[in-house]
Amino acid sequence: MKNRTLKIVFKDNTSITFKDKAVWLSDVADGIKHAMALKLPYLLNSQDNPDDILIIPTEEIKYIRIIDKPDKAEKEHKNDRR
Repeated sequence: MKNRTLKIVFKDNTSITFKDKAVWLSDVADGIKHAMALKLPYLLNSQDNPDDILIIPTEEIKYIRIIDKPDKAEKEHKNDRR
């Protein structure tokens, strides 16, 4: 499974990116959106070191974007251009 990237842009125009397997990335994005609705920070655990946790202040998020298309969508998109 291909890795994809989640980009979080904050209101002050700073951003962070997070790479994960495509299957889990939408779950992370949904979790962040849920935390935003509840006005709670989101805790993101590191895959490499479970003791590393990133605390994301969701009230400061401007938008979330998943970048990198999954392999299947890329192939379909390339076929559409021909």
